[in-house]
Amino acid sequence: MSFRLLTTIVLFVCLFPGCDTVETTDPPDDGSVEFDGVTYVPVGQAELRQTSDGLVVENLGSSGNDGVRVQPDSPVQQADVRVQEVGLPAGAEWGLRVFGQLNGQQTALATAWSESMDGALNQFTFDFAPALAVQFVAMNYYLNGELVFSTELPNNGQSQARETPAGSGEDGPQSVHVIRNGGVLIVATDFGGEAPKNTHGCTAALLEVFDIEGQPRQVCTDYVEAMPIGEFNSAPDATSYTVTGGDVSSFTITGGSVR
Repeated sequence: MSFRLLTTIVLFVCLFPGCDTVETTDPPDDGSVEFDGVTYVPVGQAELRQTSDGLVVENLGSSGNDGVRVQPDSPVQQADVRVQEVGLPAGAEWGLRVFGQLNGQQTALATAWSESMDGALNQFTFDFAPALAVQFVAMNYYLNGELVFSTELPNNGQSQARETPAGSGEDGPQSVHVIRNGGVLIVATDFGGEAPKNTHGCTAALLEVFDIEGQPRQVCTDYVEAMPIGEFNSAPDATSYTVTGGDVSSFTITGGSVR
């Protein structure tokens, strides 16, 4: 008799609405979505939607500040966001901003940016925060993991503009990266993808770049990185990063990682 009574009490407790075993499926209040092991939070007016193709980031305006933010619990050592090739209509922009605390304020420490001039020709640029006092940037161009071209360019960060040019071409970006190497923040854009390209015999992106003497040349590349060189201030911890677009209808994240 007492055994049946005890069983009844246990069942009553575990079916009660306040029981700890009840799971909730309510979405987070901030609209965040965990995808491929990374938590993305919408910023600006962006909205997130999961599909069979990946995580779609849509409802982007013209400000360039709508997209996603990743803010891990510990400083970012290495991260990447892989996307389907971003089509950039005329005047559109898309890219990565890496943030940290500078002089008590949350500041964009480094950027990797893509912008279309006419809907066909895209420009790829990098920048480092003025407070880092980066004067020169090593621009390294890789193809299939091998360095195929390298040059040094001045960083124009003191003007608050993303003006350190990485080159121009018709292909759209397919991922952005940030790597912490000691006191150096390295940012990169790549053009890798599953479908092989064939632009004048190039199986990746064919970019027109300028060498250290300012002479143009064409480089076939699938990965471009910008690395500060010379004397500069050590970068503080990278605490978060955003991937945003302006005048882009949407972009689709296919994978990513952060550590």
